[in-house]
Amino acid sequence: MDVTRYKRLFGDTPTDVPHASDSGLTDRELIDIAKNLGSEWKQLGLCLGFTSDNLYQFEHDNRGNIQGAMVSMLGAWHKKSKRSQLTDALRNVERNDLVRKVDDM
Repeated sequence: MDVTRYKRLFGDTPTDVPHASDSGLTDRELIDIAKNLGSEWKQLGLCLGFTSDNLYQFEHDNRGNIQGAMVSMLGAWHKKSKRSQLTDALRNVERNDLVRKVDDM
């Protein structure tokens, strides 16, 4: 995702500074996770507590850009959640490769 697109979604440039949330993940790390997600992104969203309507809205807001929808979802999750919730959800959708990646971040 380029910086211009990121600014439209989040209003700032991606940083390497963790947000105030308990996840401790940076913007760039969230983008990296989104780049590695596949078709299981909606299942992951449900595991993170989003509704089907929320997921539809992420898709609608990003019109045909699934990676953008994934980044939007992770950004919305990131504002209020803990890293352990993401790793638990990734385990639930059998993405242990991304669990290891998050653990290494």
